Amino acid sequence: GDLEHLPLRDGEADFVSINMVLHHLSSPESALEEVRRVLRPGGRIVITDFDRHQNESMRVTYGDRWLGVTEETLRAALQKAGFAPGDAVRTPVEKGLFIHLIQAELPAAS
Repeated sequence: GDLEHLPLRDGEADFVSINMVLHHLSSPESALEEVRRVLRPGGRIVITDFDRHQNESMRVTYGDRWLGVTEETLRAALQKAGFAPGDAVRTPVEKGLFIHLIQAELPAAS
């Protein structure tokens, strides 16, 4: 399904993985809000995506809308969507690029 309109009911999922997708979306924030909708309280999300970079060829070659995102920006977007960000790892990949692997939890209902 479309990441901004997932074919799931509210609170249906325990876990969501978003792998190398956010940099292709016009509104990554909308995607995170949609993930919040489908996750149950206490559910987890794991995101893998590029760290901020200046490789403009990624737009032409792969259709990237965004040239990555900083860990700080990703954490802020997760918090704004209602998640509690957790551990993050920054790892080198090819062509001088790095990726973030970050996990977050949707707080349990009180």
